[in-house]
Amino acid sequence: MAENKAPRNNAHCTLPDDAEQSTYRFIIVAAKRARQLQSGQRSVLPAANKKPTNSVIGCWFQGAGCTLSTGPFVNVSAAGPWDTAPSTGQPTLTTDGNNATTHEAWGSPLTPGGFAQAPVEPKRKYTEQFTDAWNDSKCDPSNLHPGGNDINPVVTNLFVSHNRMHDYAYYLGFTERHYNMQKENFSRGGVQGDPEVGNVQAGALTGGQGCSICSSQAIFAGSSSPTASSKRHLTSRRQDHLLAFKPRKT
Repeated sequence: MAENKAPRNNAHCTLPDDAEQSTYRFIIVAAKRARQLQSGQRSVLPAANKKPTNSVIGCWFQGAGCTLSTGPFVNVSAAGPWDTAPSTGQPTLTTDGNNATTHEAWGSPLTPGGFAQAPVEPKRKYTEQFTDAWNDSKCDPSNLHPGGNDINPVVTNLFVSHNRMHDYAYYLGFTERHYNMQKENFSRGGVQGDPEVGNVQAGALTGGQGCSICSSQAIFAGSSSPTASSKRHLTSRRQDHLLAFKPRKT
């Protein structure tokens, strides 16, 4: 006699289809791209419904207008606000500090080149609006002019990402004694003079391969540009490689 079994409920094994809202977003995106490649299509996932904006503002100290859900950036692993010159303790008013130095690199995929642009912020706000110009213009190279292509907010984004990864990795033990990346080590051991160099929109005018000992953020030609979250994901992967393979200095 056949045994009657209740149908198995596999709902918990099914990934939702909403790649923008789901907590499984990266898994969903990877699966969809894999299906596209397997069928011979270009790997394209338009994201016009998720236009990037300055939707979240992070601050060193909590105050009016600070909307980052994890709270202020201040933490014990940083000697001061990220745009502070370690030699003087004074603000640089730009994307240059003890842990990272970040500039536009349109003219070179290897070094800050072209105009080496970076925001100048006398009030240290760094909140110039990101407009998604590259994506909206369908990758129009005429955007690559001084001040164009959202260069200041994008430089700011990478500078913040590098500093956040520095501070996070510090808590994991990637400190001065273990040869982390800083201009000044404040007599805490290790070797100083090696901040994270961030090259933004690297090689946009010239093309070419990126740098293996720095962090280059490119611009992409396709129907949609990477979202801010995917850019942070790429930056964190570079930091993962650094943690795994950074050679010991002698």
